[in-house]
Amino acid sequence: MTVTGENFRDVLSASIGGVDAPLRYIISQQTAVIVVPGGAKNGKIAFKTKEKEAQSEANFTMVYPQPSLTTTPTSGKVDEEVEFRGSNLDVVQKIYFKDVEATVISYKSEKELVVKVPFVSDDRVDIRLTYFNEQGEQSMGTTGNAFEILKTRPTISGTLPNKLTEGETVTLNGENLNLIEKITFGEVEATISRKEATILSFRVPTLPETSTVKVTAYYYEETATLTLSEACEVFIPKVFFYPNLMQGSHRNAEFGNMLNATAGQVLPACVLKDQPAQSLIDFASVVNSNYDFALNGPHNTVNGIRNYWCEGKSFITSNTLDGLIAEGYGDFMTTKTLFLVLLRSNEVQAEIINKVVNGQLDELSPETTPTLFNGTIVADKNSVRSRRSTEAEDTEADNIYKVGSVILFKNEKKNKIGLLYIKEVNVAYGQPKTHIDANSSIVFDVYYQR
Repeated sequence: MTVTGENFRDVLSASIGGVDAPLRYIISQQTAVIVVPGGAKNGKIAFKTKEKEAQSEANFTMVYPQPSLTTTPTSGKVDEEVEFRGSNLDVVQKIYFKDVEATVISYKSEKELVVKVPFVSDDRVDIRLTYFNEQGEQSMGTTGNAFEILKTRPTISGTLPNKLTEGETVTLNGENLNLIEKITFGEVEATISRKEATILSFRVPTLPETSTVKVTAYYYEETATLTLSEACEVFIPKVFFYPNLMQGSHRNAEFGNMLNATAGQVLPACVLKDQPAQSLIDFASVVNSNYDFALNGPHNTVNGIRNYWCEGKSFITSNTLDGLIAEGYGDFMTTKTLFLVLLRSNEVQAEIINKVVNGQLDELSPETTPTLFNGTIVADKNSVRSRRSTEAEDTEADNIYKVGSVILFKNEKKNKIGLLYIKEVNVAYGQPKTHIDANSSIVFDVYYQR
């Protein structure tokens, strides 16, 4: 409704007969548009600014048209649009299927009303439409459960595997899978990562321990269920595993050069500015003057840490341990991580290499991998590296790694051990040092003691 007058610029609210009326537009100082609200009463039109109020001279008289239906739908699927036809349907305020409101009114005019069918647990329901007249809110509709709610239900093709591993991504195919709202393994909810009509993907959650549980999918506001498996064994490995991590050198701006093996995160050197995060770093990477890509325990970075860049420049000034501790980097600098490149020529080490390469390392512990814990294999190198530009590609040593190498590392502060499986070594030996510093990287899988 268009209202005319004077000095409308500062108007903040409107009402009709004391009932708030939405203020749609202030077109000019002389013209405004308000919406006649449901439940409005006969009375003055009032405008308010922050400090003042003005009212119309005459009362506004409400006219209440009576809606009526000539055509009512008899059935519809959940979330499907259905159409009502009749007269004065534009005054309808709400539509209920039994006691559930249809929250989506797609279209409303004097003669047509289109809504989406909500989910209702009953299969046949009455429909109720509400509107206002001078006595307040009124309703009209069907009687005798005249509307049938057609419920499509999700189905899967095939079966869920009998054994799954924590963190594993499961993809199911089927029909109406977009209806699924939640999946539980026993009492633990899984994370749904993809949901479409024919495809559903989710990650197997972490359970307190390896156990066999029922896997259930919930839909229709969790009032209906679909059993995906009556008995699925969820294996909780006793090792953290993170595949295909990429770690750069000290001036690589694209990705980081600091590894937090517990979380499987490669982070930029800027992380050291966050003191609580310093003790989480297991080792850092750098290109040495001989063009080899080195992995250093934090304790072995005292002289070179000034070469690590944060946001394009060095952020550390000292090159002594005491000075670095005074600058606030003590939690990082006092973390001692030692390394060892395992060699196939050593029978005991070859056993571990084979487990890693063949994907058979399910646990790192004194019970299952005793050679890593009883002193048979000892990580004792402050640093390991790729070959130097002057060394042959097949150079082997317990401190030199290459593609296919398995590296043992032990963080003595965390008192945890880990294994790296090197998949790529990207060092462009023929390029200038600045190029190598910025672009060198390695790609690896990491296994870390839980």
